[in-house]
Amino acid sequence: MQIGNGFESVAAGQYHTVAVKTDGTLWAWGSNSSGQLGDRTTTERHSPVKIGTGFASAAAGAYHTGAVKTDGTLWTWGSNGHGQLGTGKTTDQLSPVRIGRGFTSTVAGHYHTLAVKADGTLWAWGDNANGQVGDGTTANRYEPVQIGDGFASVGAGSIHSLAVKVDGVLWAWGSSSQGQLGDGTTTEHYLPEQIGSGLATVSGGRLHTAAVKTDGTLWIWGLNQNGQLGIGASNQRNSPAQVGSGFASIAAGSLHTAAVKTDGTLWVSGCNWYGQIGDGSTVQRNFPVLVGTAFASVAAGQYHTVGIKTDGTLWAWGQNSSCEVGDGTNVDRYSPVQIGSGFTSAAAGSYHTLAVKTDGTLWAWGYGYYGQLGDGTATGSCLPEQIGSGFASVAAGWGHTVALKSDGTLWGGGPTSTASWAMERRRPSTPPSRSAAASHSSPRAPPTRWPSRRMGRSGRGGGTHVASSAMGRRWTA
Repeated sequence: MQIGNGFESVAAGQYHTVAVKTDGTLWAWGSNSSGQLGDRTTTERHSPVKIGTGFASAAAGAYHTGAVKTDGTLWTWGSNGHGQLGTGKTTDQLSPVRIGRGFTSTVAGHYHTLAVKADGTLWAWGDNANGQVGDGTTANRYEPVQIGDGFASVGAGSIHSLAVKVDGVLWAWGSSSQGQLGDGTTTEHYLPEQIGSGLATVSGGRLHTAAVKTDGTLWIWGLNQNGQLGIGASNQRNSPAQVGSGFASIAAGSLHTAAVKTDGTLWVSGCNWYGQIGDGSTVQRNFPVLVGTAFASVAAGQYHTVGIKTDGTLWAWGQNSSCEVGDGTNVDRYSPVQIGSGFTSAAAGSYHTLAVKTDGTLWAWGYGYYGQLGDGTATGSCLPEQIGSGFASVAAGWGHTVALKSDGTLWGGGPTSTASWAMERRRPSTPPSRSAAASHSSPRAPPTRWPSRRMGRSGRGGGTHVASSAMGRRWTA
């Protein structure tokens, strides 16, 4: 389903999406329980509504939204119970409110917000119970406070924050209950701590983090109860541990990790309840195992994995109870199965999958209750369905999808499509109770299997992606 045209950027929150067009207009759709769409109502929107003009970028938190205009002014709206809007109050805002000026970018955590100014200063506010604001306290901040200077990019997890300075050094602060900050402790840090330098890419799983440096070495830290760190033991790591070398890219799933080497070999470690490792078994792997060769990229979902080979063929494996593998069944797959050919990129959501072909067509399959497949219905699909054409990239959240066309048109949002790629098998989609969803997300034991047609709103992890590539220095805020 085409959502619109002329778009240049998009951001996805817990259950809502915001996007900016090339003409600077801002559009939003999805859940609106706290006014996070900014249309002066709390009415859920199944198609984009125009929020305003003159915008350059936008960010979506769990239930709030932030956006920067071309004139450098920062605007926020939606839920504000923790001060995440930065208005100085805790009153929800149903339409955009101006917070300040001189900003170039903003990101949103679950209930906190960060933004970088043109002069490189970093500002943060909102929920600070775990020190995720980074001002040395645990007091919620209802207005922006300056955290440091010299920053180039910033990322927000659920209750922790990451930022890269212009010198390429990665800094982290906030919750580290599972060692996800990577500073060698499980201690919350209320001020930014230097984690490493020379980073090329960082990928965050639910409670673990993986990073590839510019020299190709792979480093990983955080929760490791299911071997997702790939270090040969199940004890968590509170500081980065080198797993290997020669890596080009990394994808951190909920409880497993997948990485592609420069030679095209694909290596996976961690939880294997549903065969998401891809080695033909359901045995947990504490060391990375070789899954295949000639891979160009990989994406990791909640409990499934998707890879694209250098010849453009797309392969998927792992949990398939909601047809997220896309092979026409709802049977879990313990080894990669070929789904199609001619693909260039893929994204794995919690229980759905998206992929773009070389001809620009976008395809989606799996769970569709929240409209994440994008064809205007609320049903799922067990085979890839074409959503549209002219696409360049796609991204998947836990319960939603967004994609950009090469001509600037934006696709995503609504429930699954009626156009099919091949003989299509559909199943009704019904959300489970909260208790069922909670049991399914347990990291300690394989979750109880639901009927294949059921899937819930799994809580979003604190993952983020930050990229940099230069050597750096110590914190000098």
